[in-house]
Amino acid sequence: MDSAGMNTGIQDAHNLAWKIASLLNGVAPTSILATYETERKPIAVFNTALSVQNFRAAMAVPATLGLDPTVANSVHQVINKGFGSILPSGMQKAILDGIFSIGRSQLSEFILNENNPLGSSRLAKLRHIFEEGKSLQLQFPAEDLGFRYLEGALVPDSDDVVPAPELPTGRRRDYVPCADPGSRLPHMNVKVLSIFPSEETISTLDPVSENKVEFLLIIAPMEESYNLAQAALNDTSCCNFETISTLDLVSENKVEFLLIIAPMEESYNLAQAAFKVAEEYKVSTKVCILWPADTVTRVQPGSKAKLAPWKNYIDVTEVKRSLDSSSWWSTCQMTEQGAILVRPDEHIAWRSKSRVVGDLYSKMKIVFSTVLGFESMNS
Repeated sequence: MDSAGMNTGIQDAHNLAWKIASLLNGVAPTSILATYETERKPIAVFNTALSVQNFRAAMAVPATLGLDPTVANSVHQVINKGFGSILPSGMQKAILDGIFSIGRSQLSEFILNENNPLGSSRLAKLRHIFEEGKSLQLQFPAEDLGFRYLEGALVPDSDDVVPAPELPTGRRRDYVPCADPGSRLPHMNVKVLSIFPSEETISTLDPVSENKVEFLLIIAPMEESYNLAQAALNDTSCCNFETISTLDLVSENKVEFLLIIAPMEESYNLAQAAFKVAEEYKVSTKVCILWPADTVTRVQPGSKAKLAPWKNYIDVTEVKRSLDSSSWWSTCQMTEQGAILVRPDEHIAWRSKSRVVGDLYSKMKIVFSTVLGFESMNS
């Protein structure tokens, strides 16, 4: 395989790392490891077929120019394993040089020109290959980003219809963001409005930004200190909140699920239920409250009051590229009453397209037990 093999291997590691960590931390049973092959094998088989097809497409160019790779391989076999193997090495080299010089002559201006019938025909075929995009493809956005797990450590939609196995086309396909369970979380730029991190133990060095030039002001919880901080923020125009990707919301350094909701009463209730279930399973979970794009001021303690006593949450607002850009929920083909649960590997574990009704605790209990592999133990 080509670079598709490397990409597949990286995806494999990404898929497996959080599952091994969950097992070692006592969060998930051993059955979660079985989902690795369930999820990754179909992707690997598809990528292998795509890579082989891409190689064959790449070989169409030299073959059109009269440099058939199969001929070169046959010559190599004869010289090294056939009667040529008994010839002196000097003679073997001379024969190979002679044969390859014939091959190189196919690329000479004497042959490759519009006045030569053979060369003209080859050039026309070559133009057709390039115009149709049937040569070597270096980018596969749909395959690299748009692959989806159909079963495994996830909860499919109740109305989900399993599609027929897809065959690689060898042609470039654009990536289309999707929020179906098993898909990679779509990207959208968001601005951080407020953050209330979990009570994990960190170093005083951790608040210092690792990826940008940023000063850190350390104060005590006193009125005068708050006033000083406000003055510092005003002086440096720090009301321009940090812009990040929705993918950055997923933790990089620990096994943590992410629940994305809109700032609605029913969604806050769902988040409360998710926090309770996650605590029972001892799995870290963060809630992201995604506000509409017109939310330009710092969010007041609304989320804090709605989610108390839970503290691991973050408020963000959409950053639209243009006025006619789709909202987050439109991009995900969901209503803002829905919710998305994201795995530590940035793939969607479960989603509700609209408001979740009924016993929210029981619903989230089923979701987490299924994703972590406990449901399969009981079935």
